[in-house]
Amino acid sequence: MSGDLLIAIVDDDDSAREATVDLVQAVGFAAAGFASAAELLASENLRQMACLIADVRMPRMDGLELYLHLAGSSTPIPTILMTAHAEDDTRARALEAGVQCYLEKPLEVGRLIACVRSAVGERGGQAGRGPRRERFRNLTHEQPSFGTEPTDDVGSSGSPYCTNLKATEGS
Repeated sequence: MSGDLLIAIVDDDDSAREATVDLVQAVGFAAAGFASAAELLASENLRQMACLIADVRMPRMDGLELYLHLAGSSTPIPTILMTAHAEDDTRARALEAGVQCYLEKPLEVGRLIACVRSAVGERGGQAGRGPRRERFRNLTHEQPSFGTEPTDDVGSSGSPYCTNLKATEGS
């Protein structure tokens, strides 16, 4: 695992959080799960996080509020929001605010991996380049099969779900 590529997963649903942590770890990242935004914000590892994957609907502080809090602080983290209750207005607000991707549950493995790949490349303002991006490509080159192959469609987005991914046919 690559110690400097820590992916944080925040979801109040224990089983969804654990499954997402397991998936992220299976492709070679260190992953940390948090049951709430407050738990993440209290983490000693907050500044080491290369990407945040957060549920939209959570008590007290939801995923979009968490992203906005981090974006307005000294700790902005590229963020992927996920939800079982997709709403067009929430998706539009999130993507307009700068959220990397807005994904519906159950998560499509290939889309999630592509979003993480894009987010890791964005950390530090070097989208798609730099040692983190290269390390991610090396980590995910030969990944375990989860029934869906990840795409390498990082670039201009035509997708209503991701700001930095090309739309794929049939999405």
